[in-house]
Amino acid sequence: MSDYSLVQRGQIAATSADGAGPKDFTISAVKTASTFVTARVRDRRQNAFVQRGTVTWGDGTTSPQNVTLGTAIDLACTTCHVTFRENRDGNARGVAAELTSTTNLQLRFYGTIDAGENIEVSWEVIERKPRRMATVRLLNTTTVRMEWDGTLAAGETIEASFDVFDLENFGDDIKEILFRLQRILGDNMLQDSILLDNAGNMTQFRLRFFDSQANAAAATPDFTGGLQTGETARVTLTQDINVATNDRKSLLKVRTDVIATPGVN
Repeated sequence: MSDYSLVQRGQIAATSADGAGPKDFTISAVKTASTFVTARVRDRRQNAFVQRGTVTWGDGTTSPQNVTLGTAIDLACTTCHVTFRENRDGNARGVAAELTSTTNLQLRFYGTIDAGENIEVSWEVIERKPRRMATVRLLNTTTVRMEWDGTLAAGETIEASFDVFDLENFGDDIKEILFRLQRILGDNMLQDSILLDNAGNMTQFRLRFFDSQANAAAATPDFTGGLQTGETARVTLTQDINVATNDRKSLLKVRTDVIATPGVN
């Protein structure tokens, strides 16, 4: 019967060094048509990415002022917040903020900052990450692959523990067991090629097994050629008879022919 491991287990771990992936794990060869993978994924990623800083403007600074973000953001899921402290005369008060591109935060204020005046602005850009997932699948006969959305940032990790089940070998064993059981039960069997000693005892005979009653009935007794239609195996039995006491001293059973197990490659 088959010699195999029904289950192969492993773990794939990804860090920021793996970027956008994917990441592969090598296993012993399996048959893709009969294999499935189960996996448990632990995803440690931040749901929000924050960039922040502080700028100070003094005499002669004009509006607007731009802050270049260190990392490009997705405008659709990003908000910005500012707090400011200012020392200005008159009614020129306040600071407005707007994300004008994926890498630019524009800060606006009234007029030009005069001598002796200043504005200090603390800004924060928060990108709310869209829902992200990781999947594990059988890529080919020897590779399990983990793939994930986006790119892993510093400190983020994904770990996947998996089990790979190849059921074809298991199924082959079931077919082999059924095939052998059919021969053991001998439901459709022909006994022929009988040899007798002088006392009429059988000293040798042959058992021929068939896959159906019809094929057994249609077989040619004492046929010496190859296996006939529906014939699955042949066994020759030789008996050593003690003629004086008419007792069988031994029985030797030898399988002479057998077909390959049906349905097993």
